[in-house]
Amino acid sequence: LNIILSAYRQPGPFSLDLASAVLRQMNFVEKMVNLGFTEQARWEEDHDTLTRCVVRYHHFLDLMGSTQGNFVVPTLVPDHDDKVGQGALSDAYDKTAEAWKARFGVPYSICGCLPPDSSSGSSGSSFSLFSKKGKSKSTPEKPIENPRPDLLSPSDEAAEHTHPSDHHAVAIINPGEPNAAQAQLRRKELGKRAKVLGKTVEKGKADQWGEVMHKRAVDHTPSFLCPVQYGVQ
Repeated sequence: LNIILSAYRQPGPFSLDLASAVLRQMNFVEKMVNLGFTEQARWEEDHDTLTRCVVRYHHFLDLMGSTQGNFVVPTLVPDHDDKVGQGALSDAYDKTAEAWKARFGVPYSICGCLPPDSSSGSSGSSFSLFSKKGKSKSTPEKPIENPRPDLLSPSDEAAEHTHPSDHHAVAIINPGEPNAAQAQLRRKELGKRAKVLGKTVEKGKADQWGEVMHKRAVDHTPSFLCPVQYGVQ
């Protein structure tokens, strides 16, 4: 507490903008409430989710250590950091998702936010949502083969746990042109990804995770699309 107060006891601008920090955290707290994570009774029975949260956090730290010099973007579970520009955040999230898939063998997010793939300029084919061989459209739907249930659950109830965290932002009434332009570019890019994935699913060439994300993307609101201003000082 003394360290925080010391930032306000010296001449000149405050070194800590507590008002902006509180506003940024309000969005995150609201999402935790909506997920039911603030209810004490939730964790008395749902041990699997709690364990997965802890494991994902440790793996996130491992990813940070293995990608030194690169910024990694958390999902709602885990989440930390507090202030990053929107364009840098969305780009870094794509790279984080790619690195996570390459290192741990499963998608980073399956909430409905579409990640990059090899057909849209990803740096590696290992992150593609598409199989190399087509599958028959009439093939019955099979249970998802999940090699890392400790990191990811394919259940609809757990989908939002993997949503990219964008609580770092403070929305403003009249966003500047750069912020609005970044959001528009992101919207177009996600539109292209959705079309590519949709066509691949229709042809029966999408892998199991691609099919899941294609279904969830229909009514899902992606992150990084609202024109916002970060780190207001």
